[in-house]
Amino acid sequence: MFLETSPLTLNFATFVVVVICIIPIKQVMEKKAIQMKGGVCLGAENPTWLKQSSDKMVSYFALFIAATGLTLAVRGHYHMAYGIGKKE
Repeated sequence: MFLETSPLTLNFATFVVVVICIIPIKQVMEKKAIQMKGGVCLGAENPTWLKQSSDKMVSYFALFIAATGLTLAVRGHYHMAYGIGKKE
């Protein structure tokens, strides 16, 4: 009942209006032009997720986090298997 009368509830139309007010249409069209560069028929040599200028840095960061996690997991399994690093 509280949510129905609360002024903080947002429906989809309110959300769209807020987003349109925050992000100008010109910026959206500029980013769309970058994404559409080279056509819409994309393959392995022209992936969509590497078209923005900061996409490579984000991809390398995600790869670094995944590699670090895998390394720590393998190290932990190795230490458990051979009983290394136990606290006495």
